[in-house]
Amino acid sequence: MKKINNTIGFTLIELIITVVVVGIIASIGATILRNALLGSISTQNITSISSQSRLVLQRMSRELRNMNTGSLVSCNDAGQTYATSVTFSTTYDASNPITYSLSNGAVIRTVGGVAHTIANNVTELSFYCFGQDLQPILSPASMYCIYVHSTLSQSGITMPVFNLICPRNIS
Repeated sequence: MKKINNTIGFTLIELIITVVVVGIIASIGATILRNALLGSISTQNITSISSQSRLVLQRMSRELRNMNTGSLVSCNDAGQTYATSVTFSTTYDASNPITYSLSNGAVIRTVGGVAHTIANNVTELSFYCFGQDLQPILSPASMYCIYVHSTLSQSGITMPVFNLICPRNIS
């Protein structure tokens, strides 16, 4: 009797190998897609924090640069070399002092008794006063420059931002 060898289908071994190879390729593809998605979310968070910190720092810098001579209320908190809030008046509106402070993770800007939140997710806000020799000082009367330091944090990403501001009207 003659044996007929018809190989029309796949063997069980071939099917198992195909399923394993497809599974490995799918696993690698899913890992690549997951990493790309996490990278995109991380980039969005960094962009959000960066733009928010830039907005806060630019606003504070602009107003502190236009501060009236002698209008700064304090350079320190209870013997510290820094202040956690600052109150001053500007050359363009001396009758309404401006206060920047940190409250419940938000930077608050108060003018004429009206408070506005200008940034959220802030974990630190500090103001340091420096004299002409750029040494820290405790008295606002001899202030030459103000160093503003804040830290913003969102979704596990922390970004410190800082600026040294020398008001235009200080001699």
